[in-house]
This record gives sequence, C-alpha cells and structure tokens, in this order.
Amino acid sequence: MPLTVGCRNKFSNSYSLFNIRGSLLIVGIVVLFSITLKYLHLKQLKYTNLYVTHATETQILENEILSKVTFGNYDAKIRTLFDIASQYVIDDNYSGEVPLQQQKRLENMEKFCSSNVYKEMRKRKLGKRGRQMTLVKEFGVAECIIPKTGTSTRGEIFWQLFEKGPIPNRQRFFSRWPCQSLGSFMRSKNSSSSFPFQYLISRAPFDRALSGYFDKITRRDHMMSANRNNMTINEFFEHLVQKEILDHHYNDQISVCDPCLLNLTFIGRTESLSRDMDYIINKATRLHEKVNFTVSSIPSRNKSKLDPNSLKNLTLETVLDFVWKYRHDYMAFGYDPRSAIKEFLEYKTNITP
Repeated sequence: MPLTVGCRNKFSNSYSLFNIRGSLLIVGIVVLFSITLKYLHLKQLKYTNLYVTHATETQILENEILSKVTFGNYDAKIRTLFDIASQYVIDDNYSGEVPLQQQKRLENMEKFCSSNVYKEMRKRKLGKRGRQMTLVKEFGVAECIIPKTGTSTRGEIFWQLFEKGPIPNRQRFFSRWPCQSLGSFMRSKNSSSSFPFQYLISRAPFDRALSGYFDKITRRDHMMSANRNNMTINEFFEHLVQKEILDHHYNDQISVCDPCLLNLTFIGRTESLSRDMDYIINKATRLHEKVNFTVSSIPSRNKSKLDPNSLKNLTLETVLDFVWKYRHDYMAFGYDPRSAIKEFLEYKTNITP
C-alpha cells in the first residue's frame, strides 16, 4: 500500500509539474503570437504610410502639372501620360542591388514589348532602325549603341579592347571597332549563341534631348551645328516634335535601337552608368580580363549642366509636346514623364527675371 500511495503521489506531483510547464508554454506561445501580430501590424502600417505618402506626393505633382496647363487641349494627353507613368515607371533610386534593378528593368521592357502599343509601332514600321551593334566577339558581348547616352565615356573605357596607345581627342570610337547594323545582327543565325551578353544603355529622354542641343547644336566647332547655331532651344524642341527625325542623336531611342528585337541581358542607364559598367565589366562578363575599370573610373562630369536661364525661351507647351512624342521611350525604359515636366518647371522657377 505505501508503495502504491508513493507512486500515486509521485505521479500526482509530476502531473502538477506538467500542468505548470504546459501553462507556461501556452502563455509563452500566446505572448509570442501577440508580439508577432503587433510587429506585422506595425510593418503593414509602415508600408501603408509609405504608400500613402508616395501616392500623395504623386497626386500633388500631377495636380501641380495640371494647374500649369491653361492652354490648348492638353488635358487628355497629360492624363494619358499619367496613366503611362502608373503602368511603366520603374521605382529605380539607383541605390539598390544591380541584379534587382535589372530584374525590374527587364520585366518592364518585356511588358512593353508584348503591349499593343509596341505591336502598333511595328505595323507602322517604327522602332526597326538599328544604327549599330558594337561587337566584342572574344567575350561574347554586344552593345546596341544609342547616341547621347554616355557613348564617349564608354568609348574611353573600351579603348583598351581594340586600340593601343593614348586616346586621341574627339575620337569617334565606335565607328572604328567591329560592328554590325541591328538588322544584320538579327539576321545572323548565331547572334544569340555568339553574343550571349547583349545590352544597351538608355537615358531619360528630356535630359538626352537637352544634351543633344547643348552638345551638338550650340557648339560652333561641331559639324552638325553649321546651319543651326542660331536655333533657340524652343525652336530645337519644336523641330523634334514637328519633324520626322532621322538623326540618331535626336531620334527616339527605341527607333535607334529596338530593344524588343534583341535578346537583352542587361539594360543600363546613363543615370547609373558607373555602377552599371562596373557590373557589366567585372561581374557579368569577362571584359575585366582586358578592361581595367572601377566605379571611380568615370569622372564626375556633365556636359549639359544647365544654367536655368538657358531655358528661358523654352515653353511648357513645347515640353508637353516633346514628352508626348517621345512617350514610348518613357514606357520602354521605365522613365517617369512627370519627372521631366517637374524638372522643367523647377528650371523655370530659377530663371533670373
């Protein structure tokens, strides 16, 4: 009997201890669950606030733009541009990881290339002209060249691939090196296998046009400025809007180099050129075997750094017409057309009376 009682007491004590431990475990689980829910709620609230803030800032900008437009029938076009921005603009702050940026840029390009907008362009035979593919066969690399996207800078970087000795001044780099037209490149059966790394560099359309004007039109020592050096900036932009542009320096980028015809591996931007070139040369390809490049290799310079007074004659109406005509570049490459209009309005506020 004592043994039986002893066993019963031992079991009873163990059972009580189990109850205590079990209760503590349940309490711990409840507390942990509560903390997790609180964390997730705060996290969701944070992102909701960020989204609301971003949406509010966007709405303020759109309202500001609309408030400035007091002429002509631009309302429908502007709202279409806003719609383009909501569908295609890439939130690319140039501070994230390059592979993540590339994923966003390539996905955006794929969306554009499968859109009805692009299909209509193809029917109208737009976007088919390819000026030049520069080929580095040894490393399987091909760049579709778009002028006014930092081509001179890239020419200096790649000089080591094709040339020896110092770089001469004002050298037309890419015309000297192995190349094909985009059409010839696409007709080649082995283009994808021979050049598995295909890329291009784009630029925000408004900034590219400004660079074209100040670098090519206003420079008296440039052959293209012969009969145009008296052209005002507003006349220049009106020319881009009203005429069929054949000069590859000023044509829309998807006409100079149709990205939808290529098996693109990488889409760089002038705005992130140092980081993009560092990734291309040192990580994505074997170009580093012949090209010595670091992020600091590209000097900090901007040939079209603007004095706001140089835009005194440029009107908002002309800028809106320009952004509308070049809207496909904004779509394909993920640039925000609202930013171009905002940039112009900021320049105008700093003009000396």
